[in-house]
Amino acid sequence: MPWQELPASQFRALLKKSLATRRSRILDLAAEVGPVIEEYRAQGYGYRRIAALLNLSGYTPLRGSTWHPTTVVRVWQTYTTQPVQLMLPKPPAEGNTVT
Repeated sequence: MPWQELPASQFRALLKKSLATRRSRILDLAAEVGPVIEEYRAQGYGYRRIAALLNLSGYTPLRGSTWHPTTVVRVWQTYTTQPVQLMLPKPPAEGNTVT
């Protein structure tokens, strides 16, 4: 296999890039389909019906050719999840030092 011949640092860099690309595609899909799912949820539709409607509407999931209820749930969770905020420690008070 070609990846077995790569140095570990190159392999890690390629893996990191691949994961970033996949995450970007997931976020793009959630941004595109999330409002549609939100509208259907507001109308009281369940995930099974939403999956069927997305299939009829021509939206395609990242993998596979059809939507499934589980796929709808995962995209919905991605769409509604707020970004994680980095919690940084407070700087030391005036006159205090960190050891």
